[in-house]
Amino acid sequence: MEEQTSQRSQSLRDTQPAGSNAHEPLTFSQMWRDRVIERRRPDDATVWDKRITDSPNRFRPGAYSQQFLALANLQPGDTVFDMGCGAGTLAIPCAEADHQVTAADFSAAMLAQLQANAAGYSPDAQSRITTLQLSWADDWQAAGIAPRSFDVAFASRSIITEDLEDSIRKLSAVASRKVCVTVTPGDSPKVFKALFDDLGLTFTGHPDASFVFAVATELGFRPEVTYLYSRRQDYFPDAEAAFAKYRDMLPLADQHPEGPELQRLEDELRRWLSAHLVPVSQCGRPLEEDALGADGDPEHLLTTDAERIATWAFITWEV
Repeated sequence: MEEQTSQRSQSLRDTQPAGSNAHEPLTFSQMWRDRVIERRRPDDATVWDKRITDSPNRFRPGAYSQQFLALANLQPGDTVFDMGCGAGTLAIPCAEADHQVTAADFSAAMLAQLQANAAGYSPDAQSRITTLQLSWADDWQAAGIAPRSFDVAFASRSIITEDLEDSIRKLSAVASRKVCVTVTPGDSPKVFKALFDDLGLTFTGHPDASFVFAVATELGFRPEVTYLYSRRQDYFPDAEAAFAKYRDMLPLADQHPEGPELQRLEDELRRWLSAHLVPVSQCGRPLEEDALGADGDPEHLLTTDAERIATWAFITWEV
């Protein structure tokens, strides 16, 4: 074990970011920093404050949580650090399963919603969750997060930051056994693939999973990857609301439609919606809990008969 630790420490020293010396090898860590602006800067806390305020029921535990925790395979008594916890998607079911959880997020509104969500569970589960307002860029030790102070560290759909290497280092430092993260493998949950396919559009996302895997490897870890899938069901009070949501996706296409081409696609979108927008009762899928946060009577909401499936790379490594 000491030999493995020594080798890992040496690997950590050997893979420092490339500096101004042109002869130093370019690392994936440096490539990420160089491309992060090209990719799109991560959202700040105010964006997430607004999202949870607008849709408080969208971030509750569900099928995604069950898949993540099944892959995480927590052991009895494990303590958990959940970075980018949101409104408790993982923290709440972990607490329900008798795990002590520190749930950290840079969004005060998310943390407030987590506490509100947890209030619907047992008092024992609520008492097992400690919330902490914390960002990836903060000094975690100054915030009271000591090295190796948790058995397992999570970053569920939250580790895509401006300095990926620093984030992986921090997350790995607080765990005594393993780290579990989820990121997109190249596509994006912001894009409705079935819609894009029917409109003849393509979307080439950023290979976030490849970078997380590569940077963790550069730091001396041995990551493993598998995949999980989550269904995203959109609900609308009327057809115009559906059109507005999906129209905003069109500029994300690789083709970058503008002018007359964008107008043509908007016309195609309206025709697509006339064929695929149906009452919730006719979509063939059960009404999900986040429908309760949509405008209008849930029983009279519209949705699409085509499913939106989001793919997530589940990446884990021992520390």
